[in-house]
Amino acid sequence: EGSAAAAKADRLQAKLEGSFAQIFVFPPPAGEAEHHLDGSEDDEVPGKASNLKWAVGKVHQHFVQRGTTELDRVVLTVADADCLFHPMYFSAVTADVLRMRQSGGGQQWAMWQAPQLPFRNYDMSPAPSRVWAYISSMYEFGGVSSLDAGCHHMVFSGYSVHLQLAAEAELWDGDVIAEDHHAYLKGFFFSAYTTGVKAAGKRLLGGASPVGCPPADRPWLC
Repeated sequence: EGSAAAAKADRLQAKLEGSFAQIFVFPPPAGEAEHHLDGSEDDEVPGKASNLKWAVGKVHQHFVQRGTTELDRVVLTVADADCLFHPMYFSAVTADVLRMRQSGGGQQWAMWQAPQLPFRNYDMSPAPSRVWAYISSMYEFGGVSSLDAGCHHMVFSGYSVHLQLAAEAELWDGDVIAEDHHAYLKGFFFSAYTTGVKAAGKRLLGGASPVGCPPADRPWLC
């Protein structure tokens, strides 16, 4: 937060500006509140959820003001600061988006999840953390693998989501800590609401789509 966050943003922007077409920095304001549908409100909790709520709203606003007419082509990717993506992750997501577009659409109601393998600092972790790393890896890998069989698995940590779904469903709330599961549930129920009430031909979010390459691991594990 504050000057430390601004300095970090400047360092990242200077380091990576040659790798991206554009880099935006949207520092969230302090003292924001989350307003609920029942009229109550809670102070936002500084962290990933409140940052995403602010930044994604600003990105969507930027595209709208720029007159971008093909928002259905924009996919967001969310990641923790220590997440390492497999080199083929974004290619796999892009290929799946194109496949969905060619087969009649639906990509604007999708989320993409790769299995989470927390082995980046495995050798330096204490024994309990190593045990949990194996348990978590089996759970996440099994959950993502089950998506091909039509099962459900909530997104976790690093995932991708269509900008249209993120903006219309307002996936992130500022007073929530577990932003990933919360975003999945909001997307699920929003698509159910849209399908049942508006009847606009939009399908129910049946679950996340699997991405075969894990984002947070050693490359040779994939």
